[in-house]
Amino acid sequence: MSAPEDLARVRIRRLPLLLHQRAQEHSDELNREFRLMAEQSSDADVPRRLVELGEALTARYSLVEYRRWYLNEFVVQLSGGEPTVFPDPEAARS
Repeated sequence: MSAPEDLARVRIRRLPLLLHQRAQEHSDELNREFRLMAEQSSDADVPRRLVELGEALTARYSLVEYRRWYLNEFVVQLSGGEPTVFPDPEAARS
């Protein structure tokens, strides 16, 4: 079966499942908080508060390196590069 021309195959090798789950939970928490803030406030300061919340949650879960690797896999592979494994196996277990 051939893929349409506008689709590309990207392989994620040895996806650190626990870390991926934490990243998804982080994203879900951010979206939930953003919706609550938007519903409960007419304050013009909401964007600053959203940024602060995002920074706090990202630091809390230490997901920056994982997200960079994960997204970079798409960039590299769509540019013709080979897939790589997440470089920090200890972080993937925590």
